Amino acid sequence: MANTHAQAAKIIGTGALIKSYETSGSNTAVTVSTPTTRGRALKLLAVFVAYSTTVSKNVTVTFNAGHGSAFDALMTTIALSSAADGVWLPDSEIIISPAGGDAIDVLAPAGGAGETASVTILTREM
Repeated sequence: MANTHAQAAKIIGTGALIKSYETSGSNTAVTVSTPTTRGRALKLLAVFVAYSTTVSKNVTVTFNAGHGSAFDALMTTIALSSAADGVWLPDSEIIISPAGGDAIDVLAPAGGAGETASVTILTREM
């Protein structure tokens, strides 16, 4: 289960800044999702991924629709090629409805022996 941390609204914008994050175990994939227990809509600000060493992996960012898996959609792939970290900043506004069960899921595959992966999803309440 991902950790979720909400900062006071005065930090940024009009709503609370929410960070959902997790670090994998050694040579283990990690999936982080935005919270679905919050009542207000969320704006996706950024996705960060960091491995403990350089890797060549594809990290997927998926819209997980609350109204059924037939509506789920791959939003982007963060392609790491001999790199330890990457970031995705959406080039258009992405709003999700946690009250409707919508979430953003980020999957970072296992890195290899002794390697860990850390994922952070940054959103803001609307």
